[in-house]
Amino acid sequence: MEFWIKTWTCVLVLNLFIFAGLAIAVSIGGFGDVLSMLRSIRTQNDGQSDTEHED
Repeated sequence: MEFWIKTWTCVLVLNLFIFAGLAIAVSIGGFGDVLSMLRSIRTQNDGQSDTEHED
C-alpha cells in the first residue's frame, strides 16, 4: 500500500509542476500577444487620425 501512496504522490507533484510551467509559458506568450495587439491598434488608430486631418 505504501508503494501506491508514494507513486500517486509523485504523479500528483509532477503534474502540478507541469501545469505550473505551462501556465507560466501561456501567460508570458499571452502577454506578448496582448502587447502586439495594442501596438497594432495604436498604429491603425494613428493612421486613421492622419487621414481624417488631411480632409
